[in-house]
Amino acid sequence: MRVRFVQGVAGEAPNEDALRIGQALTPPAQVILSTDTVGVPGVAPAEQFDDAVQALVASVHGEFKPWEPSASDAAAVVRALPRAVYDGDLDENVARIATGYLPVKDLPTVFGKTVPATALWRAVYLAAYLCAPVEFAAIKRHLRDQLGVSRIENRTYVGHLMTLIDLPWRQAKQDTRRQALRAWQNGGPIPHEILGVDWDPVPVSDFTALVPKALAGDVNARYTLQVAGGIALVADKLLLSNTGSAADREQVPFRSDVNDVVAGLGTSADGLWLLARAANAFRADRRAINSYTSQELQRTSPAAGSYVVPRPRPDDPSKLLHDNAGQPDPLVPYWVVHYSDPARTAQEKAKKAAAPKPAPTTESGAAKVVRLRAAVQSQLNAALADLKTLITLGSADLSLEPVLGDQATWKSLVDTNSEINGALYSARPPAPSVVVTVPDEEDDEDEDEFA
Repeated sequence: MRVRFVQGVAGEAPNEDALRIGQALTPPAQVILSTDTVGVPGVAPAEQFDDAVQALVASVHGEFKPWEPSASDAAAVVRALPRAVYDGDLDENVARIATGYLPVKDLPTVFGKTVPATALWRAVYLAAYLCAPVEFAAIKRHLRDQLGVSRIENRTYVGHLMTLIDLPWRQAKQDTRRQALRAWQNGGPIPHEILGVDWDPVPVSDFTALVPKALAGDVNARYTLQVAGGIALVADKLLLSNTGSAADREQVPFRSDVNDVVAGLGTSADGLWLLARAANAFRADRRAINSYTSQELQRTSPAAGSYVVPRPRPDDPSKLLHDNAGQPDPLVPYWVVHYSDPARTAQEKAKKAAAPKPAPTTESGAAKVVRLRAAVQSQLNAALADLKTLITLGSADLSLEPVLGDQATWKSLVDTNSEINGALYSARPPAPSVVVTVPDEEDDEDEDEFA
């Protein structure tokens, strides 16, 4: 049959025998794809196919099965980088480091031979480059185009950087990423003072070597400590988002946005030593013992190789505080926030001491529980009814939208709801068949963070 086929196609046109054999035994073997660019591609030719796939995936999730906001933000910033490269506003190798095309071991090749090839130094250099004047303006411009918004606030821009910066430790520290995400969205561990500013990270093998330089006025040393230490504190769940419940329970001395805490830590010797110790302790391939909640430690032991982020001594921050067994005292979120503004801690303590004490009551504890439980039930039902009414009003008359106020008001409502959920889950009664229950994995973030 092959001979008959070859003979049949030897002429100017195939004969009937060749056509029958070819149609019966030969699958379509030659497929021609033709592509045509519509509009300006915005990325280099080598990047166009990947960019088109990313755009298609993002479109599907945006229109049919929405991503959570952090995933959409991640897709947007990943697509913004090659556009900045195409415009000549961002070095191609920096973009390849940021997106993971180039591994951590290539840091010295991209940023200089003296740069340590570690995940934390990768984060420091990316923060410096992606927040430099030209790059900062270019990436923000492309983010606006990708997200379809007219303005990108500084805190929003910093929040977008998380998906690029935490790439090397995302898997190893996945149990703390939810809290880290909230912290990045709450101003982030990058002080806003460096946004749109040229500065040069100071590579060292020991971050404590930068403290004397920073205290002497070396801005580059201070920025290096703030970025490295701030990112390490957030990744190790020692610097958390601004929540009222944490302050109410005195797990932090006062409420403060994450970027303000990092900025404050850079203004004193105590804060700079704390940042240096946090950066030195950081490991990208495992969790810090400080990041485990009491519930986690009741269920399991810390993973092998877990490390301690130590607390500096209050009387001499250049030294570490040790317990009676000679082991470093673990740092906790309270001291991170305290050292960012000790004067404010003192003010908050004085304010609480001066607050009027509740009048003594003869009501029994059991009676008070019954009364307050009924009041909470009634108030929550009333709040839910009002919320449904608001949404109904907005649906009936679009001119009333947004019925829940602007972005800040809506975020405040969401945070309050999260605190309510956390309080409810923390007091959940035991299941009927067991005496002690393990807290649900989806407990409120505040409870997880500070338990």
